Amino acid sequence: MVDKRPEKTPPIWEGVYQTWQEAAASAVGKGFSGQRWLDRIVQQLEDYNIDRKKYGNLALPPRPSSLPMLCSLTNPESIVDFGGSSGWVWYYLKECIVDILVTKYNVIENNEICQHFTNLNYHVDQPINYFTYQNFSGNCDILYTNSALHYIKDDKIFFRLIEKTKSKYLLVEDFLGGDFNDFFSTQIYYDDRIPVKFRNKKNFISDIRDLSFELLLSKDYITSIRGKIQSFPMSNLPEKNRVRYGETLLFKRLN
Repeated sequence: MVDKRPEKTPPIWEGVYQTWQEAAASAVGKGFSGQRWLDRIVQQLEDYNIDRKKYGNLALPPRPSSLPMLCSLTNPESIVDFGGSSGWVWYYLKECIVDILVTKYNVIENNEICQHFTNLNYHVDQPINYFTYQNFSGNCDILYTNSALHYIKDDKIFFRLIEKTKSKYLLVEDFLGGDFNDFFSTQIYYDDRIPVKFRNKKNFISDIRDLSFELLLSKDYITSIRGKIQSFPMSNLPEKNRVRYGETLLFKRLN
């Protein structure tokens, strides 16, 4: 018998599209360029900073991150955070790593977020700088991205960044992929609908390997969904298109 009871947690995505253009045609609102999102990430960072003052390294960051572990083992001096929003990961690193050596923490974001945090002069006396993708140049020890790749339609954008930065390590977190052909959907964010891309995992890893990297780690990325720990609520999508959890993928450059 088919369970027809409604899913307790509202879905995150709706629709299955074959192209980004089809998903974009169903998009609504400004998404991550809007004031609602800017207000949210600022408040998120301020709440985390309050908790840091109270609890130190036991304060929960806005999202899980494996970057402190990687940094503690590799001692990087420079990090590029693709889609790093408020820059909260830098403060998480500061709390976790005893002798942090990072002198450059460059966040690559959309123009609205870059202007917002630069105009606020929010990260005074911190090594955080904001760049749009078009305006960034330079190398780094670690290229990091957390819950951002599914918002870009063309993988070549990210691959060019990998080549540009010449990073020694690549850490991708909350990767949305699986054993299916690439497809597109829209993410439900209040009244907005934001295009997203779900990738064929095997093909994505193969493309990264072609850039002279080896895969060191592939594990589940568990985070709070609608306020609780659970698998993605995706019963509104065909079973073949469902993803149980995001993933963490760690790569190391071969030469």
